[in-house]
Amino acid sequence: MRSTRPFPRCPTERVLQLPVGDVRDAARLVVTVATPDGAGPFPLAVVNHGGTGGKPPSSLPRQHLSYLADYFLSRGYAVVQPMMRSYGGSSGALRVYDCDLLALGNDSVSNLDDVIAFMRQRPEVDGSRIVVTGKVWAAGTASRSARDILPG
Repeated sequence: MRSTRPFPRCPTERVLQLPVGDVRDAARLVVTVATPDGAGPFPLAVVNHGGTGGKPPSSLPRQHLSYLADYFLSRGYAVVQPMMRSYGGSSGALRVYDCDLLALGNDSVSNLDDVIAFMRQRPEVDGSRIVVTGKVWAAGTASRSARDILPG
């Protein structure tokens, strides 16, 4: 049974637009950042959104205060929720590689790595403690990105 409990309003929620990509393929991702009460630095949870179920990506609203975000906030994590290219107000578009899902995944991981690099520089974030998670396609992106941020 699904919980019908409303999400609490998060007074620390901020919406940013982060530049990602390179000069040939730059975009700005809409990113929601929230921190728990108290003094940081906090470990970071990166929460990726899922797909649109066949709807146009631009129809997906900005993700914020999801159950995953609420879970991590309640456990003392800062949370960042990036909207990928063309989703939820982010600019740019996902490149289509015919059936080459690995190439599409590499683009998504590259953008996610840019978000993580930005968040590591924030004073409220402990950049040595990061968890990356997601749903559906984003779960695969999360696991590939986590591989990139591990030392060695």
